[in-house]
Amino acid sequence: TAFTTVMLPRMSSLLKNDDRNQFDKFFEKSLDGILMFCIPLAIFGVFFAPQIVMIISGPGYEGAVVPMQIMMSLVLINGINQVFIIQAAIPLGLDKQITIGTAVASLFSIPINYFMMKNFMAVGSSLVLVSSVIMANVYPIYILYRHGYLKFSKKIFLLRFLQAVPYLIISVLGVMVNTLMNTYIIFFLVSILFVVCFLSMNYKLFINEKI
Repeated sequence: TAFTTVMLPRMSSLLKNDDRNQFDKFFEKSLDGILMFCIPLAIFGVFFAPQIVMIISGPGYEGAVVPMQIMMSLVLINGINQVFIIQAAIPLGLDKQITIGTAVASLFSIPINYFMMKNFMAVGSSLVLVSSVIMANVYPIYILYRHGYLKFSKKIFLLRFLQAVPYLIISVLGVMVNTLMNTYIIFFLVSILFVVCFLSMNYKLFINEKI
């Protein structure tokens, strides 16, 4: 959110100066950067929610694990939404479409949330929250695609999701050996492996990138 908020004035300025090439270039780089950070964070949060809850809250909050695992998807979903909505839809003047999407999501979430919370409690509320966030942004993003407002390489998604495979392997192995070693040691080791994996796959970007 902080990143996309900072980028908003710059993207608006590029459109005002009719510099669409630079606008598309910054959008693509922003999307790639968000995927680069958010995919590993979401994976880590889903697999190691039990340890995170235990570290933050201590015993007695095991019921928060599944809702957290569901809501960790919002790290990635919100990251993508922020780039499309804040950096593209708002500067392009799609306020009406954003309002319609938000209104539909609100009308959907209030009654469904009541039903889901009543029957599934925190898990149901988490599912509704994720669904509402997706619904609120589907329409404006669809308009961006439908009218060809944005030009960027779709390969960004394929590349970044392929790069998620090592994180998934590390996470699965970490969960498998969790019963053999102290859970906090596993959490610490997996965290280090995630950082090492992240830096090894993206070090060229940090070295060559000029802002």
